[in-house]
Amino acid sequence: MYISNGDAQTYQGFFGHVDGNGTNKQGIIENLVLENVNISASFSTDTGGIAGRVTYGEIRNCGVSGEIKAIGLTGSGGVTSIGGIAADISGNISNCYNLANITQNGGRNCYAGGIVSSFESGNILNCYNKGNVSASNYVAGIVSLNKTKTSNIINCYNTGNITGNDYCTGGIVSDMYSIKLNNCYNFGTIKRNKLRRRSCFFDRIRR
Repeated sequence: MYISNGDAQTYQGFFGHVDGNGTNKQGIIENLVLENVNISASFSTDTGGIAGRVTYGEIRNCGVSGEIKAIGLTGSGGVTSIGGIAADISGNISNCYNLANITQNGGRNCYAGGIVSSFESGNILNCYNKGNVSASNYVAGIVSLNKTKTSNIINCYNTGNITGNDYCTGGIVSDMYSIKLNNCYNFGTIKRNKLRRRSCFFDRIRR
């Protein structure tokens, strides 16, 4: 397993970048609880409570509470991804929870998810978010952006309040391809400041 704090402008979290070394899948983080975190994300970064980025890895039996913020973001260039557990993952997350509030101040290019921001492939199982998530666009209680058609989100729920300013705001997923959602529910309030669509489960589906 390769662990790096990485470039301060690239990956941020308790672990920066966790690389499971291809198909060996040795990048496992488990049984870790972070309480009262105070994480500030800078411009154009992947920031998560547990990890900034996980490649071919797995996070299980982990939890986060506190505050995760994206600050000082201006203009339209660059993208900042913020997740309660991980910002960007290709792999699995199971039996994890987020209680941290996630906020973005300034700018507009931000993906924010209670569990994961950018979900590239794998499974999210038995996870929940109770933190409030607020960002400019692409905001969700579980996953902000799902990138593939082979991912699954199973037995997950959100009770945090989800607030977006513009595009794509959802209780479970904000923007996704045709993935499998099974036994998921949202009890949080979904709010979008501009009069565009919003959904208690998912906002936009790509095919």
